[in-house]
Amino acid sequence: MDYSKIMSELDNASLFDLYRLSAAIGKELENPKRIKKIRQMIKAGDTISYFVNEENRLIEAEVLELKRTRVIVRNKHDMKRWTIPLYMINVEDISVDIVRPEKAMGISRHEIQIGDFVGFRDRANNNLRGKVIRINPKTVTLFVEPNQKWRVSYSMLYSIIDGQKACEQQLIEGVIAKSDSD
Repeated sequence: MDYSKIMSELDNASLFDLYRLSAAIGKELENPKRIKKIRQMIKAGDTISYFVNEENRLIEAEVLELKRTRVIVRNKHDMKRWTIPLYMINVEDISVDIVRPEKAMGISRHEIQIGDFVGFRDRANNNLRGKVIRINPKTVTLFVEPNQKWRVSYSMLYSIIDGQKACEQQLIEGVIAKSDSD
């Protein structure tokens, strides 16, 4: 499913349209057939990822115990235990990124995650860079070195590409083989 395309379509929806869709989706989240399908795909000990709306990102966790409509998990990054609804689990390993193709300025609330690095210009027109620590309705709370917190509007943000991280994802470990001409 292309979430970016859906969000683009929803830009034209009225508030009532969104409410009506929310009600219909809510009923589908409780659909016993869908719940049964997810329960059959996971078991205790499995590593899963689940989507956390407040952080707008996937969290990797280990399944500890299955309940009727929920599952007890332990997060891999902080070892905390949580009871989450089955519908939060990304069993099909679907990309959760939402990217708007044409944007005037800034970053959409749907495009940013806790832990992302973003940039912005302060009032003195200095470029600053910070790590997202909270996603608010109209602003993002950033941690900016040396030890500052900033609340910045989404429209003021721009993406920062971490060159080191991008390179690490594309490198393959190996040994350089000598060619015949060496």
